[in-house]
Amino acid sequence: MYPGEVFSLNIVGWQKKKHPLSSRKEGGAEERSRQGADTGPMAENSPIGADHDIVGWETTAEPAAADSAPGEEAAEGRRDLKRGAGSAKKKGSAKKKASRLAVSFVSLVIKLLILAVVFFILLNYVFGLERNLSLNMQPAVQDGDLLLYYRLVEDYTAGDVVVVEYQKKRLVSRIVAVAGDTVDITEDGLTINGAHVQEPFVSGETTAYTGWVTFPLKVPQGHVFVLGDNRPHATDSRVFGCVKTSEIYGRLIGLFRRRSF
Repeated sequence: MYPGEVFSLNIVGWQKKKHPLSSRKEGGAEERSRQGADTGPMAENSPIGADHDIVGWETTAEPAAADSAPGEEAAEGRRDLKRGAGSAKKKGSAKKKASRLAVSFVSLVIKLLILAVVFFILLNYVFGLERNLSLNMQPAVQDGDLLLYYRLVEDYTAGDVVVVEYQKKRLVSRIVAVAGDTVDITEDGLTINGAHVQEPFVSGETTAYTGWVTFPLKVPQGHVFVLGDNRPHATDSRVFGCVKTSEIYGRLIGLFRRRSF
């Protein structure tokens, strides 16, 4: 019995009457029946019945499936964005690392250049290194020793060991007299201003070389008189006379005894 149908009792028996609203519903039911007939056995076996709107029932499930597709696309889009962000972050990190390495390398090169310039200035204008190739100062300074001397000396005094040059050869000698002193070499040895000089560090006797400088002599201004400690074999002021202080390379401040130079 459908909602639009009512039954009345008469003398003969039960009589089915139609409700006024049932006429409109029957028209829709007939249309749905015709549509359901086209679906075949599924409509007959359906527990809902042939009068049920099968098409409408099926279409109700489609929006859920359709709604899931945009969700998956959005999720995939978010994953793509995350992957892109991660890749961009890695590239940015690599660029920063390369930039830091480049800056560190340039900084190291600059520091090395500065050190090289400072080292060059120190060794050419402040200090000097020289390999000793003479026997002038034996036994204190041996042949082959590496000499370190200080160039910026303003006032030389007696006893200073200095580096001088004679015939384009650098020699190490000791200052024994300065400007204004009178130097003489006699049978008693070296005398300065008439006083005999005690020299415990000297090897051999101090004698004048025949044919070279004559004694006594007075040291002129701006000059010094030098002698080697190895007196019998030294080439010094007994040969080339007094030395200008402006031509002295420097005062010896240290040496390195290396035979391999």
